[in-house]
Amino acid sequence: MGLFGEKKPPRAVRKAEARLDAAERRRDDTAENAREMRQQMRGTSQIHQTIRSGNAANRSAEKGVKRATRDYNNAVKKAAEKQAKKGR
Repeated sequence: MGLFGEKKPPRAVRKAEARLDAAERRRDDTAENAREMRQQMRGTSQIHQTIRSGNAANRSAEKGVKRATRDYNNAVKKAAEKQAKKGR
């Protein structure tokens, strides 16, 4: 089962994993929405603004994934330290 033996991972790790999954889903949805908007707006005068807002949304979603990944790694590290402390 990995780091935590047969037991399920601590709640903090499970919550961080759920947030990471949600952030990755949001990133994928955002990228897909931006593609669709660009296709719909192609040839119109608003295409420039559509591209800018789509790029900003993609950057924001990517930053959310990066933050969630960092939080998940920290939660796993902290849980492993706690586990090691218990095992002394």
